[in-house]
Amino acid sequence: MFFSDFCNGMSSAVPQKRLDPAATESQLRLKAAEANPQEDFEIKLSIDDFLEQYEKVAGKLGAEGAGKTGVKRLEAALDLLLETGLVAEGDGLEGRRYKASSYKIHDKSEISLQEIARKIRGQRKAMVASFKVSKNYKAMKPGEIYSYKSANAKKNPEEVTRSHCVMVVGYGLREGEKYLVFQDSHGDQFWEGGYGRVYLEDVLLVAELDL
Repeated sequence: MFFSDFCNGMSSAVPQKRLDPAATESQLRLKAAEANPQEDFEIKLSIDDFLEQYEKVAGKLGAEGAGKTGVKRLEAALDLLLETGLVAEGDGLEGRRYKASSYKIHDKSEISLQEIARKIRGQRKAMVASFKVSKNYKAMKPGEIYSYKSANAKKNPEEVTRSHCVMVVGYGLREGEKYLVFQDSHGDQFWEGGYGRVYLEDVLLVAELDL
């Protein structure tokens, strides 16, 4: 998924370049479903075009330089989504772009589970969350909730702890502990058909998008 590459310190990999279009497509489909009369939104948004536009303004993904990954990478991608948008793919759609109208990034101290629930359920926001990655992340089993383990942090060659972005699709409470449900970028073989859970206390930030 696309935002996975934009706000993490991981190496750029093709399967991880889908979240930005995925989050945008998700909200567009939701708006179409809620329209009266109901509409379909079956348009695919181009990953490759967005990556090309990003590299024009921010440099090659994965080689932006010190201080330009993490939140800075996410902000650059979101700014691009506002200003340039995502180009549609398919016959008769050449050149058509879909843009976000606004976005806001919340530090985890600024937003509660109740607010996240209201934005997802009531306001139909597309939302992205970021968290640090430890070695237990890819070993999670169905039903488990991910928790960052600093003693086993995954680090890049500069010894900076890697982080990861996911698309938030739900939320919950288990034994008094709050968590988010997310769609991951590693495909449907990851966790439960491509979905997982992370404790809210381990989330670094949450970004919301309006289209």
